[in-house]
Amino acid sequence: MPPAIAVDGKSLRGAFARTGDAVVHPLSALTHHDGIVLCQRQVITGTSEITWRQPLLDTRST
Repeated sequence: MPPAIAVDGKSLRGAFARTGDAVVHPLSALTHHDGIVLCQRQVITGTSEITWRQPLLDTRST
């Protein structure tokens, strides 16, 4: 059976920008079994996690 990968986003507590109007909101892909983060991107303010799901999964290491 292929490994399961979860995609989840969180707003980081206490990570507001100095302007006070934006928050750091990473979207991560991680393995279910080990909890290893495979890739991560910041969700731009005003967009949704759904918009960033495919670009996150298309990330390639160089």
